[in-house]
Amino acid sequence: MKKEEINIKKDISNIEARKEYYKNWRKKNKDKIKKHNETFWKKQAEKLNNKEQ
Repeated sequence: MKKEEINIKKDISNIEARKEYYKNWRKKNKDKIKKHNETFWKKQAEKLNNKEQ
């Protein structure tokens, strides 16, 4: 294997590890996700309302 191929495989495993970590974090913190989504969409609605005015 070439050095570049090894680096690509390491990157993929790092990406997979990060995905798994955040997947587990989201399972444990559903309340935080819900709160964040609510505030995010409130802000988006406010921006849209301000543009229309």
